[in-house]
Amino acid sequence: LTIAVVSARWNSHVTLRLLDGVRRGLANAGVPEANVVEDWVPGAFELPLAAKTWALSGRVDAVVCLGCVIRGETTHYEAVAGECASGIQQAQLETGVPIAFGALTVENLDQALARSEGPGGHNVGEDGAKVAVAQFIAEIVDDSTRQAGERGDLQAEAAIGRAFLDGVHEDELVAAFTAAGGRQQVLHGFRRLSCAGTERLSVGAHGQ
Repeated sequence: LTIAVVSARWNSHVTLRLLDGVRRGLANAGVPEANVVEDWVPGAFELPLAAKTWALSGRVDAVVCLGCVIRGETTHYEAVAGECASGIQQAQLETGVPIAFGALTVENLDQALARSEGPGGHNVGEDGAKVAVAQFIAEIVDDSTRQAGERGDLQAEAAIGRAFLDGVHEDELVAAFTAAGGRQQVLHGFRRLSCAGTERLSVGAHGQ
């Protein structure tokens, strides 16, 4: 699993804190530091293009975008925040590569600081790291489900789908990936779940 992290320099006193959160989140998920590429753009408005460029590069499996837009006295906030969000979503839809939205859109600096805390606190960057890993696993599950369907193994296809869709939280997916150690092990775990007729993803099953 290789991830690109694209950060905005604007409001860097906040985005650096978010970047620290991403680093913690990816480290906790077992993603090696060597598998994380960090990139910078001028502001949040430029995040979508950089994210799409990385997604199309073939070098990464997912992207995390970090930015901070704080409301001011004009409508500039709405323009930047809205286009940043829609652009990142469009890049994700067009490329098929998971792109986690870690850009803060807040009313004031206090709100930004409260969402970019240190270890043990709330940090949207750390959340973005979890989302990136969870979405990567979702792609694996989707591939496995499709392959089961192509083989005509409808029982496995249905069980894999149920295991993933039955309210699995992203923290569980991250823990499962960490315990499994990679793509093939996660696939094997889901196939074992399907054969057993399990309707719920068990983190423990991946760790065995």
